[in-house]
Amino acid sequence: MSGIVDPRMPEANIAHPETAICDLHQKFALRISEPIHYGYWCQRKKYLSYQDIIVAEKQAYTGI
Repeated sequence: MSGIVDPRMPEANIAHPETAICDLHQKFALRISEPIHYGYWCQRKKYLSYQDIIVAEKQAYTGI
């Protein structure tokens, strides 16, 4: 279930389940380049940024 963390600033922090994001990437033929970089927002010890970062690339069209 997606949700807004702070209703006073809804644009600042929106949460979505990782499975939902991965499903959307697959639906639109986007391949996630591993690893997913998880952010510091939940006080992780290792992080690249405050936000989670997903790098993806469009899969090649194989239809005729």
